[in-house]
This record gives sequence, C-alpha cells and structure tokens, in this order.
Amino acid sequence: MPKSVVHLGARLLSLRDYPGVLINYLCHDRDNFPVELGVLARIKDEGPYLKEWIEYHRMAGVGKFYLCDNESSDDTREILEPYIREDVVEYFYCPGTGKGNSGQIRDYANVVRRVRNNVKWLAIIDVDEFIVPVEKTIIDVINDLQADIWRKEHKKLFGLAIRWVQYGYGGHYTKPDGLVIENFRKNGGAVNLVKSIINPRAAFYKLPFLPVHTPMYLDFGFGRTETGEQNPREASISVNNIRINHYFTKSYEEFYKKIERNKIGYPEITYYTIPEYDPNDMSQYEDPIMDKYVTALRRAVAG
Repeated sequence: MPKSVVHLGARLLSLRDYPGVLINYLCHDRDNFPVELGVLARIKDEGPYLKEWIEYHRMAGVGKFYLCDNESSDDTREILEPYIREDVVEYFYCPGTGKGNSGQIRDYANVVRRVRNNVKWLAIIDVDEFIVPVEKTIIDVINDLQADIWRKEHKKLFGLAIRWVQYGYGGHYTKPDGLVIENFRKNGGAVNLVKSIINPRAAFYKLPFLPVHTPMYLDFGFGRTETGEQNPREASISVNNIRINHYFTKSYEEFYKKIERNKIGYPEITYYTIPEYDPNDMSQYEDPIMDKYVTALRRAVAG
C-alpha cells in the first residue's frame, strides 16, 4: 500500500481523538515544566548496560527516565533502585508482550498519557540507543530548530526525528570489559531510520498513532528532522547537529543473546535469525565522537 494512502488513513482515523489531545495541549502546554527533557524506554534484562546508558544521558541533559520493565529476570530492579529513590527514574512494571511490537507501543502510550503534562520534551528510545548532540546540548538543538521554524514558517515544533548511526561488532566476538561507548567506536554510517523526541502533549498517544519511531502530531505530521524537513521518513539523511548512536549488535556474543531473548514467542520471524560473524559488519568507519565522554562516564558508572 502506498505511504500516502497509509498517511491519509492515519490522519482520518486520528480525528476521533483530536479534540481531547487538542484540549489538553491548549490547557497544559507552556514554557516551564518539572522536567525539561525526559526519556521513555521499555527494558528487559538490560542490567549490564543500564547504568552507563542512564549516566550518559544525564550528562547530556536528561532529567528523568520513565522505564517500562517488561518482566526482567536479571538485576534490573536492583540497579535501578538508587535512581528510583532519587526520583531520577520512574519505574513501571509492564508484563506481557503483544502481536509484533504492539506491546511496546501499548506501554509507551500508557506512560505518555500519564506523564505528558509533567515533561516538556520526551525522547522515546531503547537502551542500545544514545542521543548524541554533535556540538551543542540536546535542548539547544531543539530550541535552535524551534526558533528557525518559527522564524521561517511561524509554526511550533512538535517533534524532532533523529537519524540513527548504526554500530556493529567493531571487531569484538566476545563481550569486552569497559564501556559500550569506548569499546564500539566503529560504525557503518547514518541510515534512513529515526527515533523521536516528542512534545507529549501534541502527540496522539493511543494506538496506532504512537509507533516506536515516529508518532503523529496535532498538525497531522510526523515531526521534523534536524534540517526542518517535515516528513522524516522521506527526508534527507543529516546528522550534522544531532544523531542517535545505535549500538545494534555490540559484540557477536551479545548480539546472539539479544536475538535469542527477543525471538521468544516469534520463532518464525526471519529478522531474529543470527547471521554469521563478520567483524566489519556496520564497522567500516572509525568514529571518535564519544571519546570526550569516556573519562567522566567511567567515574559516574563506578560511583
């Protein structure tokens, strides 16, 4: 089915929820919020990676994390407990799956509805994704883009769609010691896939309008790219101002475990077939962009 038809159908279906979202937006959207930038993620058995991921994003300006725990069986809750006590993490226990990624979208929708009037901007990402502003802060990138769009079009920014830069094995067959960001410095370049930082009051938070990558907003659009383009799915690939480092595989050993975990309940899906080990897969380009964070992040993770 053509994308234009899908987009039109989604816009027509969203009309039933439009009044409620618009009324909430008009009543609650403002300049100041208890949390300026938050992160929403659904997690499952991510214990070894959580502290690095949280501490990095705190350094990048994230004030709060809204985490949906999908029945973790490792030490996830123990690792998160200090952050929960400090009110850095708001923890939600989210059991069950769902067809395809509908369980994930359901959990996202529930949390967005609960927290939308307490957080100004909300990034929806995974624990293998690190939002990386190239020069300024994440909030600076958002504010600069908002100012540019307002100046040119007199329109509000409802969501920023950020391109992935894909990281592979980086020559690691087994899990190395140390930080993810220091061990995996090679990538395969930027790709035509995005994750979003949303204005949660302007996004449709019911199914099917809050997909994993790009939600629909009050203007019936799907957000803007860093260059201001309005259709992120078809826009040019640009990572000059902000990007998401997607550590998709990490080592081959870690990737194998990830695939085995994710395919539970979906053994027929070929996406969950582990490929043969290629040390250079998505690892063609040496990239030092995260080096400046390593020393401080080591201290934060060790503390």
